[in-house]
Amino acid sequence: MTRAGLRATTSLISAMALFMTVIVTGALAEAGSQWLVLTSGGAIKTTNELPVSVTGKIGAGSKEALLTKIAGVKVEKSCTTVETIGLKLEGESSIAAGAKLKFTGCKMFLNGVESKACVPHTSGAPAGTLETTKLRGDLGLHFLLNAKGEKIKDEKTGEVILHGPIQLIPEVGETYMTLELGEECSIGEKVPIIGTFYAHDVGNKSGIETHQVEHVIEEGPGTAVWVISKTEEHKVILDGSAALTLSGAHIGLKWSGMIG
Repeated sequence: MTRAGLRATTSLISAMALFMTVIVTGALAEAGSQWLVLTSGGAIKTTNELPVSVTGKIGAGSKEALLTKIAGVKVEKSCTTVETIGLKLEGESSIAAGAKLKFTGCKMFLNGVESKACVPHTSGAPAGTLETTKLRGDLGLHFLLNAKGEKIKDEKTGEVILHGPIQLIPEVGETYMTLELGEECSIGEKVPIIGTFYAHDVGNKSGIETHQVEHVIEEGPGTAVWVISKTEEHKVILDGSAALTLSGAHIGLKWSGMIG
């Protein structure tokens, strides 16, 4: 089995184009991966033994942005901060169900111009604040599937293609969040964001498998996200990175993920 793209810093655009045939709700992970925590005493614990919580922020020198098109209009959603809510690593390789991401300072730009009529928010949140639905995920190599749900094989080698390593998907269904934009917004009042998100570590040469206090992640190969519907126009490019560290009683500890 190949690990094509696992550590490659593939451009966001080419990654999206390559994986548009993915069935975004059907990817399966290979067994054998583990989250690992290096304790202050030097012992290595799995998160089955030592569950931990993770906090995140936008990576240094980066930004958070979603780029797409709606009705022929170039659309950019940009936010200044992101935080994790209830993001826990547990079991052998799981991201516990119920996690959320919260974005603040969010604006909408239509054809490059900020739209005051389209300031986004999610249900119950103030203007400029977005919160995802409840999420779940895991660490591991994931089978790449075609539109029939069949495993895709490398054309040259005939081997099943694997990608990953970190998957984060809605706990129920496939909607990450629904942007509410207001009655006067020209691209519509509500815009759902749907699909499957994969992240890979770009903060060091060895990726997620190296013990680090902070892991910097960005969109990885296999990501397939859209707004409104799964059409070419509505496909999404996710720009930016997030810096993740352990929180609570485990602040400052190094951690990693062993890919099975």
